[in-house]
Amino acid sequence: MPLTGQPTARRAVLIAASAVALIAVSFALVQCAGSLPRSEQVTQSTWPTFDAAKAAYDKVRAGETTAEDLKKMGYDPYNDANIRVMSYLDINRLFLAGEARTVASIPKEVQACLAEQEACRGYGVNLERIHRKRRGSTFLDLLNFRRKTHETGWRFSAVFVVHNTLVIYKLWSGEPKIDRLTDAENPLGPIQEPVDVIRRAIP
Repeated sequence: MPLTGQPTARRAVLIAASAVALIAVSFALVQCAGSLPRSEQVTQSTWPTFDAAKAAYDKVRAGETTAEDLKKMGYDPYNDANIRVMSYLDINRLFLAGEARTVASIPKEVQACLAEQEACRGYGVNLERIHRKRRGSTFLDLLNFRRKTHETGWRFSAVFVVHNTLVIYKLWSGEPKIDRLTDAENPLGPIQEPVDVIRRAIP
């Protein structure tokens, strides 16, 4: 006699197994709700904050501060972290960056420094402390459908041009307070990146 109840029983088992799997996945996502990825990007330096870095910069006086003074202030590439030594070629490229820049646009004191080549050098500082934290739905984030990233922190850059033993020029730039939210949506979720790679590969 045929066992007509077997297919029905098998379907019931599959449905039950699927329900258990769904519950397990849902439970895992709930457990991860407060565990979205976060990261920190820090450039180690003498100055832990933007204000401290800017205050140190302000103490340097073009035409007065010497290379030895710079070392005492924390700009010693051989003892202080993340201080870049720049050659006269690096300085030249820095001042000529951009389409509209010409030699005439370079400050005269820097031109005189560059003319002596090896007597002209610079010190470059690029500091940052960036915190990144993902926000929003854990489910959409983990499956790459939608990722919101909150970025906070600061960036500071400075350049000092030294002619022989004297600082003759200085320049700074930066972002004292970074607070931005990036919202990226991917309609294809976890297969979005492979599809994008294929699209770029097709001429």
